[in-house]
Amino acid sequence: MRPDVRFRWKPILCILLVIFVALITFLKVKTLIEGDEGRIRRIIYAAKAATEKEDIFKCISFISMDYNDKHGNDRRSLTAIAQNVFQTYDNIIIGIRQLNISLDTDTARAEVEATGLARNVEREETNIFETETVKFLIFFQKEVDNWKVIRLELLESGRILLPGIS
Repeated sequence: MRPDVRFRWKPILCILLVIFVALITFLKVKTLIEGDEGRIRRIIYAAKAATEKEDIFKCISFISMDYNDKHGNDRRSLTAIAQNVFQTYDNIIIGIRQLNISLDTDTARAEVEATGLARNVEREETNIFETETVKFLIFFQKEVDNWKVIRLELLESGRILLPGIS
């Protein structure tokens, strides 16, 4: 006699279901324990990865609709700048050397020291930063769905991108 095949799958399905529920629970608890500093850190590294993949939609998803900076940029102009960078450069690699986050109730500030490499498509140049490292501040605001970037500021004068991109 042949054993019932469905009977053998029941324990396996139960084990897989328990593992799946445990994984989902772990991820939810991790998110709760992680706190706002961890969420902001995760956003910064996700933005880094999106930039390296040249994913404009993912990059812009981190920017608040209320974004503005001292250069007069808003969310729309950042989108245009990102499109210009992604058309001009490829093989983008960003290294975050230092990341310090300070929190307030509904705002946060991240001080970032980064390095970057990219290849200029037209000129075959590979250095996107003219200095060894670039230091900048990222200001966040807590919005309904998540933390969003409301302003960026360079801490050091100097150009980040090669001539032709500003």
